[in-house]
Amino acid sequence: MNGTFEDFLDALLAFESGWDRERYNSGIIQDWQLDQWAGGGVADFYPAYSSWSELTDEEWETMAYRSMNVFGFVGYQFGEALLIDLGYYDDDVYYLNGADTNTWDGEWTGKNGANSLEDFMTKEVQDQAILDAFGHNLEIVENGLEAAGTSLDAFLGTTRTYTVNGQEVSVELTLTGILAGAHLNGAPAMIELLLNDTVANDEFGTSTLQYIAQFGGFESSQYEDLIDQWIENLTGDEGLGSNRGYANVDADTAHVVITWSWGQNEVVTDFDPDSDTIWVDWLTADDLEIYEENGSAVFAVPSNNQTTTLQGVSLDDLSLANFTIMDESAAEKILSLIGSEDSDDDGASDDDGPTDDTGDDGVSDDAGDDGTTDDDDGGSEDPSGEYAWPTSEHGTADVSKQTATVVVTWAWGNNTIVSDFDPDTDTIFVDWFGKDEIDVSEVDGGVVFSMPGNNQTITLEGISLSDLSEDNFTIKDTATASEILNLVGAAASDDDGGDDGQETDTGNASGDPDDGASDGGSADIPDDGVDVHKITWNWAATEVISDFDISEDILDFGSLPAALVSITESDEDLIIEVLGNGGHTYVLENIQAEDLSLANLESPDWNESVLDQVVDQLEALGNDNIA
Repeated sequence: MNGTFEDFLDALLAFESGWDRERYNSGIIQDWQLDQWAGGGVADFYPAYSSWSELTDEEWETMAYRSMNVFGFVGYQFGEALLIDLGYYDDDVYYLNGADTNTWDGEWTGKNGANSLEDFMTKEVQDQAILDAFGHNLEIVENGLEAAGTSLDAFLGTTRTYTVNGQEVSVELTLTGILAGAHLNGAPAMIELLLNDTVANDEFGTSTLQYIAQFGGFESSQYEDLIDQWIENLTGDEGLGSNRGYANVDADTAHVVITWSWGQNEVVTDFDPDSDTIWVDWLTADDLEIYEENGSAVFAVPSNNQTTTLQGVSLDDLSLANFTIMDESAAEKILSLIGSEDSDDDGASDDDGPTDDTGDDGVSDDAGDDGTTDDDDGGSEDPSGEYAWPTSEHGTADVSKQTATVVVTWAWGNNTIVSDFDPDTDTIFVDWFGKDEIDVSEVDGGVVFSMPGNNQTITLEGISLSDLSEDNFTIKDTATASEILNLVGAAASDDDGGDDGQETDTGNASGDPDDGASDGGSADIPDDGVDVHKITWNWAATEVISDFDISEDILDFGSLPAALVSITESDEDLIIEVLGNGGHTYVLENIQAEDLSLANLESPDWNESVLDQVVDQLEALGNDNIA
């Protein structure tokens, strides 16, 4: 065992809140970050102290429960949406449902003594709230497994093998690991992992299995006991403001219930759009496929071999008034497809947003040990307050997952070969992949879309990059679109990949070190002799750059959020850490902060905030000439 359940909670709190004393003492987490998450300097809370290092362990823990990022997520990184679901809080307007941050201007229910935000930012309340969140997640996971004819008992103690950067890693499925994994990417993502070996990644590249490995093996009560405790503590206030849609129904009162029901193909023959209602359980956008077939609306859960058909009812016949939808991402997906009645007022995130699974209840995604969080109620966020994931679509195909000929989306371990792709008529939908998560190349006379971190490829047989054009594509992510669209058509014919059967790396096929993305630095980049070092996710790796040439080489920070970049000096070397990625660091040997200039830094235009963060940190380390 790795320790007691209390040890598990301590580790999770440190990781989620950012108040990780070990990493602070090693210089990875710095005072300016703690000032930000505390909402003031140490003297504002402890006037006798001049440094956070002087806090006792008890005082340090107190600050962890108070830790708040600029989006208003607290402690274990609770947000308004989750606390509405858990019965602590109520509001009609909250983060991503009409508000850009957690404003905490709603009503507290008094559950477990929390009558205000101040009350909630305590160990006594939050330790109970996280147990509620665990029980809530476990109930959804167990219900989903039971619908498939199995249970958690069949998985606990087994192992899963996954690939990180080409290396296979096996982890044991333990209860605390599953609790943490569901905390990262949501209960539905955990169901997908257990039933289908589908590994979800958050937008920072952290997979569910990585959390399972990191937080697995602690002592714990039985999962049935955690579920029972959650159920016994229900107050009737749970979910007051969390439902999406205007129907205001639940599973007991709705005319149609769409929930996990393995193998069921239900046909509803008498649905009346003017009066009847639909309740959609904790299914995410990635779980659902919604389309029309023979004039009828179909709600499918492909992984569960399941459909619900509203016979004779089109998607246009439906409106917000017909629905209560539990998950934000599912709400966005459904409400974007139905009739035109004000579907954008729900504030939900894009149905194909950067998270692989927005989760079941708004529990925070990967907070990282920097105290950042990505809340499972959808959308991306960054505690710096500057990073925003791009939301536009690129290419001219104008297709979706439902209508594209080929869909490039997260499908763990799949190696798909498309033998009949016609560039003149067929289309490709590329889901939310960051540019460092997907490689596009020509291999043996075919175009290969490779997702190394997901052990996944899609091959268009007999097709070259020059055969493709932007008319074939709809691509969600801006930077990824820039890379891919620079490779296809005329651009492809000029690169060194050609049709010679050699692999063409997306990193330099366009002939531009910035991979087609706009240069976020200030200098012209030489065409020859430049080494571009991509700062990206590579779980727990230490990468040594021994020959960095300050006169021409580039550090490309790509799509990394600003708050996940930490720069320090050690002896004669510059250390760049990607926070929340298992200690992943880059070591620039014999380079100091003062050696770098803006000409050495790069990011796409939409992510210039990461360069602002890098410049601030380099200045703090003594580089007075970089700005």
